[in-house]
Amino acid sequence: MSSGKPSASNVVRLRPARGGKRAAVDEAVLTQIIAAQSEIARAGLDPLKVVDLITRHSQTMTGSTGAVVEMLEGDELVYWSTSGSVAAHRGFRVPCEGSISGLCLRTGQVLQCDDSEHDPRVNIEACRRVGLRSAILVPLLYEQRTVGVLKVVSDRAYAYTRRDAATLEMFGTFIGATLHHTLEHARALAEAAAAAPANRRRASVTLRSAAACAP
Repeated sequence: MSSGKPSASNVVRLRPARGGKRAAVDEAVLTQIIAAQSEIARAGLDPLKVVDLITRHSQTMTGSTGAVVEMLEGDELVYWSTSGSVAAHRGFRVPCEGSISGLCLRTGQVLQCDDSEHDPRVNIEACRRVGLRSAILVPLLYEQRTVGVLKVVSDRAYAYTRRDAATLEMFGTFIGATLHHTLEHARALAEAAAAAPANRRRASVTLRSAAACAP
């Protein structure tokens, strides 16, 4: 994380850096991501365990004060998993319209906010409530579809560097499909459980019908 104010604009739309010097950084970052991915894989298909590991590792890898995975519900994004400074805000809802999280969801692009007090893309009241002064947001993509938003936050302005953003973007690339498959598995189990009583009733009716038709 950066300790000083950069000379660039306080609103940055990220592009991965290139060049020989960058390769060494990527190798170190990739080691961290692989270790995190291995732990997430060991969590199996429990969506709550998986998503909580995602937020915790995102916070640690970027030196953030907090992290959150936001999921779309209607026209709002819900803080589904939270860690660190935003842990108490699990379940908090942010309107998609007029928020930087909504913008990340709509555009599917990595976004960086350097100072929420001077960024017209943010919902300033929501930022103040959760103590967000700067943030990086990464869309969680699966087959070109955004399934959620991964966001790390800091209570300091200008807290993040492009390396932090590249780290989170790379991590998001790894975990988008993992999170999607975990949620699909949980949804299938829920649907099966909901259908079980109906299946039992259908089987009972079939057995009675078969008995009535028996000679």
